[in-house]
Amino acid sequence: MHSYFRSKGYRALMNAAIFNGIGNSLFNIVFIIYAGSLSFKTAAVSIASFITYIPEMINVVLGYYADNTHHKYEWMVLARVNQFTLFIGLALMIGLPGSTLVFGGGVGD
Repeated sequence: MHSYFRSKGYRALMNAAIFNGIGNSLFNIVFIIYAGSLSFKTAAVSIASFITYIPEMINVVLGYYADNTHHKYEWMVLARVNQFTLFIGLALMIGLPGSTLVFGGGVGD
């Protein structure tokens, strides 16, 4: 806790990690429940589950490049803002009438 209160950068990263964890959990719950309501629910749930692990699979490669990055804090904040924007865009796409396209299923509902 001492580091949390003393370091502004560490505090920002920890807060971002906490909110990211909460957001990812809510995303997984909502998106997988939605995928289960589609006509091709087995494939949709599989795709939704697999997509959440793609970033973890490429972390090793991205970690190498991140070590050589200058202004790491600004890039991390920008990445989180972009992730937020993508989640909002996905939520809006799911609300559209032909939302089956979100899962790559071809023709809309």
